[in-house]
Amino acid sequence: IGLAVEQKNLLQLEKDIIGVALEGTTEPDTLTRFLHAAATTRLALNVKRLQLHTNQKTREIRYQIILQLLLVEKKADQ
Repeated sequence: IGLAVEQKNLLQLEKDIIGVALEGTTEPDTLTRFLHAAATTRLALNVKRLQLHTNQKTREIRYQIILQLLLVEKKADQ
């Protein structure tokens, strides 16, 4: 989708839930496309936290997103 990610980290939110923290600077259209893709993907990503700061001069958005994912243990017969 073209979302520029300057920093990413894995987080253990709960026993079977992990999070991915993403930070960067992007254009509003790119962030909107990313959020739409995250909301409609078959992976069931949940936005746990979204923090935005806008730069009025450049019209860029500085973002911080934490996506929540459920860990599913796959059994040998599946």
